[in-house]
Amino acid sequence: MEPRAGLEPAACSPAYKRGLRLTKPSFSNEKYSVTKSHDERIENWENLRIIEEFKDFLKIDRGLKEATIEEHLRYIKMFFRFVKKPFYEVTIKDIRGFLKQKYNSHSVKAVRVFFGSFLGKKEMVQTFKVPQSPFVPKIVPSKEKLRKFYNEIKSLKEKAIFLLLASSGLRLHEVMELKFEDIDLEKRMIKPATNKSRTKRVWVSFFNDEAAEVLKEYMKTKKPGEYLFSNAKKPGKIKPFRFLRKKYRKNWKR
Repeated sequence: MEPRAGLEPAACSPAYKRGLRLTKPSFSNEKYSVTKSHDERIENWENLRIIEEFKDFLKIDRGLKEATIEEHLRYIKMFFRFVKKPFYEVTIKDIRGFLKQKYNSHSVKAVRVFFGSFLGKKEMVQTFKVPQSPFVPKIVPSKEKLRKFYNEIKSLKEKAIFLLLASSGLRLHEVMELKFEDIDLEKRMIKPATNKSRTKRVWVSFFNDEAAEVLKEYMKTKKPGEYLFSNAKKPGKIKPFRFLRKKYRKNWKR
């Protein structure tokens, strides 16, 4: 017989310590509503309830960033839509069947954290290994090619993003999260206040003279407290910059 997660979370698990019990709530709460489309349904209230507890665990106990939390939750919700049963009836065979269809590093990490760390059922997931991505050498474009690409960019905002990526060493999401006050034009220095997570730290970065000139003009359109590359109260999305690459693809291939 396949081992199950048990009728209760393990006594030493974070879920157990939070007082989670399988007692159906006597109140109505929209948070546990299952009146969604069939594709979005998670099938029963126990799973909805424990997913909410899991979200708190990821944020408070593990100190993960919002994007990582959403990634874990997405795969756990996907898992419950796949198995169509309460979490306490899940078997190793169920997890293996899900991973057979969705086998990647994100799905394996999500089920390992949910069943192993959160529910305290490490024996359920200890045999599942995170797949290693094959090494793919990076193709570094020449300066001439980068210059041709840059010269085709018309938007001041897009030029500022491009030059920061090219000269500062910051990753794309770090550039998109920059605020007005993170930039010191006089010293050509970036000191992000919030670009850090449990596993990564970002310290001072610098950018070149060309980036400083474009940033100086672009920042005239922004105010202190604002995100540099967004008109909203949230960081700019990475998706529009992917569109930028498609937009100038013909010039890139010249």
